[in-house]
Amino acid sequence: MPQFMAGASMNIFKGVRKLGLDVDIVLPVLALSILIGAPLTLIYGHYLLLAYGLNSPKLNLLRWVPVVTWMNIIYRGDATAFNTTSIIIGALLALALIILLRVTRLGGISIYSILLGLTLTPDIGIIFLVASLIKYVALRIGFDVYESLLTYSSLMLAGCGIGIVVSTMMSLMGVM
Repeated sequence: MPQFMAGASMNIFKGVRKLGLDVDIVLPVLALSILIGAPLTLIYGHYLLLAYGLNSPKLNLLRWVPVVTWMNIIYRGDATAFNTTSIIIGALLALALIILLRVTRLGGISIYSILLGLTLTPDIGIIFLVASLIKYVALRIGFDVYESLLTYSSLMLAGCGIGIVVSTMMSLMGVM
């Protein structure tokens, strides 16, 4: 998904700076991972739709259709599919947010976070809020607690991703 790739890229570049790694090496590796991962994501999305459809109680994919459609348009190079009005409204909204943040001097708020939040459904926004509160409490308890929480949540996400892939493949093979 584009929004996850953007967030991951930002974290990669922060890590590169922090670790003192050579950007000239990391940037081509990141670009290669995008070139390989983007089509694989589209193909995997196709298999998810084959296995579950759009409104499956097992895995509701309806909420991701706009992102997948957008990715398909980008990969095909179909510039006629872009809605110029939406792009202009989005650019004006981004400009308004930049001005608002400059005027109010709210430097700790990321414009990227605001714009990403506008693309998400409210339930995901609530999950982000709960996660940020948990992070706040964990950091107040101690950095070791925060690091453990980060490790466990990363392992949980990895396990969920692997579980979805396995159950999708089993569904396509008729096992589930």
